[in-house]
Amino acid sequence: MAERFPGILGQVRYGSRLGALLLLAMLFAAPLSSAQTLNISEVGERFSGLADDTFFPREVQVSGKNGTIRLKALGSGTRKQLMFKVYESAPYAQVGASLSPDPARAMYEGSFAKLMILRFLRDTDSAKVRDAINKGFERALSDSELKDMKSERDQLMSFFSGGIKAGQSIELAYIPGEGLHSRMSGRANPVIRGDAFANAVMKIWFGSRPVDEGLKRDMLRLAKEF
Repeated sequence: MAERFPGILGQVRYGSRLGALLLLAMLFAAPLSSAQTLNISEVGERFSGLADDTFFPREVQVSGKNGTIRLKALGSGTRKQLMFKVYESAPYAQVGASLSPDPARAMYEGSFAKLMILRFLRDTDSAKVRDAINKGFERALSDSELKDMKSERDQLMSFFSGGIKAGQSIELAYIPGEGLHSRMSGRANPVIRGDAFANAVMKIWFGSRPVDEGLKRDMLRLAKEF
């Protein structure tokens, strides 16, 4: 027989006391998630990307568990597949970091905060995003690095789901002592621990065998102003 269970929303009719208790458990249970919010805020003016109608902040602030870090843009470039523009990307380095004598090498070896913003220019499904990132790893890393970082790569690949719409972004941020933060279309993911993997991700765009040499050059076009 149904009975009444008095709760914070008044008396509600349930088929059993168990059902009432289950509902209250759902109401009060805190969501369990290991995702950590990547807070990025713009500072100052913007600059124009190379793709039409793309703009990026010249400086950003990234908030980690140990405080706020200020980063400055190094440039931007357009990633193309065949004749199609896929995304415009802009890298950022921590203000005060040393980029000399080689800014590209500093972006995957330096122990300072870094950020990559990939703003998509066309709708792209998750399978294509995963395939592109995997190919970037295979091109940029040695066989031993690929083997040693397989679990981290698999974890990063698991974050790409649902695809990305034109105008949305992927953000990848390395914060020393924390690891690789990521955000896909505004959705924060669990942090992938370890400095080595975060720097390996940067090798996709800045290593000796980057995904695109022209893109690498364009993304460092403002480095002399750093």
